[in-house]
Amino acid sequence: MAIDDTITNATVSEMTAYRQLGFMAALPSEIVQQIFQYLNQRDCLVSMTVCRDWDAVVPQYSKSVWRELRLNFNDASRDYRRRERCLGDHVQSVILESTAEERESGLYIMMRKVLDWGCHGIESLGKVGNSYGCDTG
Repeated sequence: MAIDDTITNATVSEMTAYRQLGFMAALPSEIVQQIFQYLNQRDCLVSMTVCRDWDAVVPQYSKSVWRELRLNFNDASRDYRRRERCLGDHVQSVILESTAEERESGLYIMMRKVLDWGCHGIESLGKVGNSYGCDTG
């Protein structure tokens, strides 16, 4: 007999999940979260492209990486579905990067996006960039 008839469907699905998730299925979730703490936001997004299973689980393990969000107008206006899935109430700090051309309306658009992404636990908000084109010379 090529395949043992005693293997149940549950066992086969568990083995399939283990093969697809690899170390994430083999280790306790606390350990996987600690591993993801060593990644930056870009690394988390790249890891989500490994396969559909990783795409589905990386956001839950990488919440600590997304406590601070740096966002510029180009980021806010692009469609970043993976990044959006990593955001939520765990985002505590938002830093908006703007240029003189973006003015207050650009800042408003960026902040509206952040709220639309479910970041309702923000404790601090900052802005970096040009001070609205004021000429100091």
